[in-house]
Amino acid sequence: MYQPCNLCHLVWLVMTHLFDLLVVAGASLARNCAVVYLKPHANSPQMFSFLREYLRERQLRVTLEGSLEGQDMLAGGFIDKQYGDIARRAMLLKPEDLTLPSSSFIRFQKKFGMSWSVALEDDLLHNATDATEILQVNAEAMGHAWMECVSNGKMVKLGRGFYCGLIDTIPNKPPLFCINGFFMAMRAEYLADNASVHYFLVEWDNAAMSWSDFRKNVIGGTNPSFANETSLRSLMNARWEDLGLARPLDMMRNGLHASASAFEALVERSIWLGVALEADAYFGVNLFSSTVPANVLKEWAMNPMVYRKYVFDRMENKGSKQCLETAQELLNRSDGKSYV
Repeated sequence: MYQPCNLCHLVWLVMTHLFDLLVVAGASLARNCAVVYLKPHANSPQMFSFLREYLRERQLRVTLEGSLEGQDMLAGGFIDKQYGDIARRAMLLKPEDLTLPSSSFIRFQKKFGMSWSVALEDDLLHNATDATEILQVNAEAMGHAWMECVSNGKMVKLGRGFYCGLIDTIPNKPPLFCINGFFMAMRAEYLADNASVHYFLVEWDNAAMSWSDFRKNVIGGTNPSFANETSLRSLMNARWEDLGLARPLDMMRNGLHASASAFEALVERSIWLGVALEADAYFGVNLFSSTVPANVLKEWAMNPMVYRKYVFDRMENKGSKQCLETAQELLNRSDGKSYV
C-alpha cells in the first residue's frame, strides 16, 4: 500500500497524539472532520487558494493538506477503494448479482417502463465493463454516451453510488441499460500520468453546523447547475475560467468530493492517509472504545447491507455523535454481525 509522504505522516502522528487527549474527555464528538479533495479536472493553483479562503470564511478549519499523483493512486488502489461500491457495480458485479430494495425496482420501472426482471431476461442490463465490450467502445466514449443519457433524462438513481442509464445514442449499436457507465472514464482521469488530487482535512464544530448543512450549503449538490448558489460547486461552476479550469462543471466532473458522513470520513482517512480505522483519532478511537470491535469496523467500512439497508446509507449526513449512536444501535441489534 502506498504510504503518505514522511512529512504528512509525521504531521498526522502529532495530530493523533493531540487529539487522543480530546478523545479521552469525549470532546472529539463535538467536532466533525471531513475529507475534501479537488478532482483532477479542478486541480489548479487558483482553486487551492480559492478553496482555502472559502473554508476560512465559512469558519471551517483545514487541519491537513496534501497532494497525490495519479501513479501513486494507481499503486495504492486508492480510487477503487474510495469509490468501492461504484467500482464494484461498474466493473465486477453482474446486474443479476446486485441486491436491490423494492423501492429501486419501482424507480427503474417508472423511469423506463420495463421491469428489472424483464430487462435481465432480455439481456439488456449490463455493468459498465460488459457494456463497453458489447458496444465496442472505450471508456471515454462510454463516458460521453453516459452524459448524453443523463442530459436526455434517461438515467435513474437506484441508490447511493448506484445509477442505471439507457445508452441509446451510439451509432449502429443496440440500446442497453448500463450500471454506473460513468465510472470507467472517471477512473481513467484519476489514474492518468499527469493526474493528481489535492486533499484537505476540514474540521468544524458539530453544534455550529450539521453534516447535512455542510454538504448542501458548503459543498453543494452533486449537479453544480442546481447547487446552492453560495456553495463551492456553484461558485466553481460560475467562476471556472478565473479558477483555471478547462470547462464548466457538470455531474461527472463536479469539482470536488466531500465525505457524506463522519463514518465515511473515517473510512476515507484510512484510505488516503493509511491510518487504521480503530486508530483514527478524530472518530475511530471513539468507535473502538465504545466496544465496536476492529473486525466489525473493517466489515462496515466495506458498506455491507445490514437489516436491508447499507451501512453508509444509515450514516449519511450524520456527524460524529450521531454516527456513534447509530453504530451502537446496529451493534446492539446485530451483535456485530451484518445480517441482511
